[in-house]
Amino acid sequence: MQHVALLYGSQTGTAQEVAERIARDARRQRLFTNATTTLTLASMDEYDFIHRLPEASCAVFVCATTGQGTNPDSMRRFWRFLCRRALPADCLARLRFAVLGLGDSSYVKFNFAAKKLHRRLVQLGAQPLLDVALADDQDAYGVDSTLEQWLTSLWPLIEKIAPKPPNVDVVPPFVLPPSRAATIFLNRETRQLDPSLNSPSAPALLHLQQQRSYYETASDEAILRLAENALQTTDRASERATGGISVTVRENARLTAAGHFQDVRSIVFDTQEQSTLPDYTPGDVLYLQPHNTPENAELVADMMGWSLDDTFVAVPSGMDHGSPFISNLPRPCSVRDLLTKYLDIASVPRRYFFEVLSYFAMDIRERDKLREFASMEGQEERYSYCNRVRRTSVETLRDFPSVHRQVPFAYLFELFAPIRPRAFSLSSSQAAHARSLHICMAVVNYKTKLSEPRRGLCSNWAAELPPQTTLLLSLGRGTMTLPEDPRTPIVMIGPGTGVAPFRSFVTHRVSTNAPGRNLLFFGSRNAAGDFLYRDEWQSLVAAGKIELFTAFSRDQDAKYYVQHRMLEEDASAAIWSALSDGGVIYISGSAQQMPQDVRAALQQIVVAQTGQSEADAEAYLAQLERVNRLQVETWS
Repeated sequence: MQHVALLYGSQTGTAQEVAERIARDARRQRLFTNATTTLTLASMDEYDFIHRLPEASCAVFVCATTGQGTNPDSMRRFWRFLCRRALPADCLARLRFAVLGLGDSSYVKFNFAAKKLHRRLVQLGAQPLLDVALADDQDAYGVDSTLEQWLTSLWPLIEKIAPKPPNVDVVPPFVLPPSRAATIFLNRETRQLDPSLNSPSAPALLHLQQQRSYYETASDEAILRLAENALQTTDRASERATGGISVTVRENARLTAAGHFQDVRSIVFDTQEQSTLPDYTPGDVLYLQPHNTPENAELVADMMGWSLDDTFVAVPSGMDHGSPFISNLPRPCSVRDLLTKYLDIASVPRRYFFEVLSYFAMDIRERDKLREFASMEGQEERYSYCNRVRRTSVETLRDFPSVHRQVPFAYLFELFAPIRPRAFSLSSSQAAHARSLHICMAVVNYKTKLSEPRRGLCSNWAAELPPQTTLLLSLGRGTMTLPEDPRTPIVMIGPGTGVAPFRSFVTHRVSTNAPGRNLLFFGSRNAAGDFLYRDEWQSLVAAGKIELFTAFSRDQDAKYYVQHRMLEEDASAAIWSALSDGGVIYISGSAQQMPQDVRAALQQIVVAQTGQSEADAEAYLAQLERVNRLQVETWS
């Protein structure tokens, strides 16, 4: 049996979308349809890499790079495993592989994660099928500029490893691809599965019948048996929920002044009723699973002709390649819960969204426009229509009325991605806040050319959580860690909400009586409006626990940022003193210009304090990074 793994490391969902697109293209090419070949599609961390990767015949990796060259969240465990020194140099000798990197050449560490992954796989004995491919958002057609050519080269090489059956044709583009899910509704009165409910429209039925001429999809009888068995098994969503932490909202307070344009919240979750709170360390992150608004859920249901109160069972159709999302849904699940808690209907639509809708458009002009948006050549039009103005999937559905009530229910799983958990740096420490978890969160609201203001899904949902709300969340490892020796000085540079993990650092060091110096650089617009945790910092300064350096960009005529404050004589001397004593520097905040400007300021400090050249100063900073004395955590 040949096993092929298609693995992605994704931060915002783009790498996952590309990996799913590769899987669909493989099916269209009729690859992996041989009874002796299996294909698994999963994130790198979901995949059983310890046992399965060494035995795989081939692996295709799609890898994003986040922030300033860091690995995406969904490949961190996998990467830590690959970096174990105890791994034999030939442990992946059987594996043949290809890596596609997704990056943006405007960043210094362009596609850094993909390059590292390719190099490490070779070090462990794996054999590359192709050189690492580096897709660039800055190219004329973005990812497509690289992806199309890369796949053209890749498929013949894959076919040598896992040959497809003889005498099979490539699936024509007019054939509707199968959904990864099959769904059956329950009768409202009998509460029994009833395949006759929510049957597809006549045009959709023709597409599904045509589909079965090319794809080996499960029969209606087999799907009914799967759904019946699923109803009799333990509710997987409840089973999954036991892995989370049950918390109650104790406090949801605004940190910024009432008149300030930006609402930044301090949210405190009480875990006193949780019998076993997992240990966490300063620098760790908290994951929240947001919900869509009831209004958006109702809009989608109304447009597509479904009742929110109807319930259904979803089972994998055989086209999900091992993805756990469908199997983890409640059984039965209501349409209301699916559209509110599980599917991301409020995000900007993906390219495949338009392709799927094009099969069901009854108006020829709408069909042509949807096909244009789904094509590589229509990328700029699609970007202008939805990405540039952040048009949501709900709003897009409204613009194409001829698809309303035409899309089979199971294709919801093709139109919309699952809602991703959002990560927030913990601003608390277990040493200081034994039974509570704190986060600092900016509420995202902004205007585009569209009449309706844009609202961040998670931040607006979380900002409206009233005290005493109970919910589940989870914890994960962050990218920044405190030095093991508590005597080590630390320099923390965190403008805006980038200060959140440093509150965790400082409260931990103060609570454990760590003797090392704590230098904190904080920046925001103005001291009166958004000086986050102002009273806490000033109390700690008065107690001699921290050295605080602030920069408020709008409190004077000329803009003044943290990098400017760092270059002041007292701050520059303090930073160099900390570095000379073996100190660690941390940078946290937006992944825009700030990290580069702060790094440039650090380079200037090294030049000024040592007399070295700029090149030598940069080499010094690079060495600090290699030994974990310069740590960066940024987000887009």
